Amino acid sequence: MRKLNTTIFLLLLIIATMEAFGAVDQTSNQCPKSKPWPCRTPNVCLSFALICDGEIDCPDEYDEDPDMCTAKDRPAEEHLQGFINKYRRWLIPNILGEGTPVELATKLVGKTK
Repeated sequence: MRKLNTTIFLLLLIIATMEAFGAVDQTSNQCPKSKPWPCRTPNVCLSFALICDGEIDCPDEYDEDPDMCTAKDRPAEEHLQGFINKYRRWLIPNILGEGTPVELATKLVGKTK
């Protein structure tokens, strides 16, 4: 269960970060599962390991954008609370269960109070 929560957490964090910086096309992501991160440059996709790793991989340097890397390193609970609030109608309770955004963010990062 903890591995599933970690996977869900990482997926939500990545989607929220991508959406915050305009990298999410709300209709689809054309990247393959092995390289799911789309650069802003069309037809360029990266694996998550290449995001904010100190080396430029996107032609437009988006994978090393300082704001992107700050968002990536932001404490998980803080970042997830806003995302959970925004997607409350479909995300909760269907996927995450019941609870406040604070409780659900805490649950996703595996903390106990």
